[in-house]
Order: sequence, then C-alpha cells, then structure tokens
Amino acid sequence: MAPQIGAGKKENDNTFTGVVMGEMSAYGEDESDIGLLGLSHGKQSIFLDSKTGNAYFGLPNENKFGGQGTQGYNEGRIELVPGGVSKVGG
Repeated sequence: MAPQIGAGKKENDNTFTGVVMGEMSAYGEDESDIGLLGLSHGKQSIFLDSKTGNAYFGLPNENKFGGQGTQGYNEGRIELVPGGVSKVGG
C-alpha cells in the first residue's frame, strides 16, 4: 500500500499533468483529499472524492489571489454531490 500513485508528465513550466490516486493536499489546504485526481498543468481538473462520493469535472475559476477558488465555475465545470446540491457551470 502506498499513500499515492500517479502517472503523467512534468510540463515545461514545472507543473504536472496526469492522474494521481490516493492522498493529496491541494491548494495549500491543511486537510488532504483521498480519491482519484486529474491534474491539468498543476490545476485539479477531475476529482472523485473517496470520502464523500462527490465528483468534480473541469477547471475551477481562478480566485482573486491567483489560486483556485471553490466559488464560481468555468464553462463546463460540473460538481456532482449525491444527496446534496449538484452544479453545472456555463
């Protein structure tokens, strides 16, 4: 058992594009995520959350501090929340 496995490539700007499975801290958060994460140039583009069953597809909007925000969705961003409020951007 490993805490994390991944496959993909390192981009010229030193970011990662690929898939990671396991535990990962994203966006400087204290709590880590567990599941299947897809990254596009270092930004989370897919997340299948093993803790909650939630699923996220697409890149989130940039927040005013240059990081990824949890509010607002780019065209095509989808958030599926079983038993909760799901969102489709666009």
